[in-house]
Amino acid sequence: MTSKPIFISHAILNKDLADILVDLFETGIGVDDSQIFCSSLEGMNIPSGVDFVQFIKSQIEKPKIVVMLLTKEYFNSPFCLCELGASWAMSHKMIPLLVPPLDYKDAKAVLLGKQLLKINDKDHLNQMTDEVIKILNIKGKKVARWESQRRKFLKGLKSYLKGYKPIFSVTESNYNELKENYDDVLEELELCEDQKDDLEETIEKLKKTKNKEEVNSILVAHMDIFEQFEALSQAANESMSGLPSVVKEALFYHFRGDQIDAIGIGKEALWDDLKDADEDGYIEYNEEGVSLVEENIEVEEALHALNELQSFINSDEISEIEELYKENPNVA
Repeated sequence: MTSKPIFISHAILNKDLADILVDLFETGIGVDDSQIFCSSLEGMNIPSGVDFVQFIKSQIEKPKIVVMLLTKEYFNSPFCLCELGASWAMSHKMIPLLVPPLDYKDAKAVLLGKQLLKINDKDHLNQMTDEVIKILNIKGKKVARWESQRRKFLKGLKSYLKGYKPIFSVTESNYNELKENYDDVLEELELCEDQKDDLEETIEKLKKTKNKEEVNSILVAHMDIFEQFEALSQAANESMSGLPSVVKEALFYHFRGDQIDAIGIGKEALWDDLKDADEDGYIEYNEEGVSLVEENIEVEEALHALNELQSFINSDEISEIEELYKENPNVA
């Protein structure tokens, strides 16, 4: 089987691109379709009943021009690489066309040092046309006709490239790495789903709450051990921040199971503070000592926050924090 003058070397996945290029050769340059071999296009491909490999081998033996559509798929195709190697080995006239997103830096092996043309560059298309006309010794189309078909080709190419997504090859190691990352992502998604369910449950509970203390209790219950400790400590500090110092001292004694002994105070300034706190309704002061007025809103909030912190400290969960501090005393 005699080789046709033009051999279009391309990946089967780029069939649509080969189609519009062949149309440019026919309508823009004036190459007859009988002079073009393109394995993916009807009428220019392999006849039925003929051995596929042997026919392509016969066509790559003596073409006048081998036009190569260089894409990611091209370099991933064993057949395309064989056609490339054969063309180089037999010193055929090669017209390599770079298809975006490939660029000059993507040229490989036998293409290094070759003049590469960009398929989306009109000047490079003009250069390709001049070479084809010269090598095939054909008249070619009139300039106006060529320029009209070139514009049509570039428009079709732009549309093709807009929807074109290169297919990359994946090695076994790449696959295993991607698979591992995929499994990790799935695990993270499952964790996020669990957290989402917890948050939705928390939100529903919060909608039903009637006071600030209930809200805080619900929020704390959905924190981890360290977040709980920090939140409860902060809540205790905030609840006492606006209280007079003598009331804070009374709270300290209260949690010791004791009360400030009035007789043991001993300083005039403290007597004045006690009197003021008593008048403001924080404490009750008499000859027996000082007691907290637990019905006072600020005192009640402080007692609740401190009780929450004390319950947490007395629980088994605090052991995790204790172990951390034992291992690293300087931990923040």
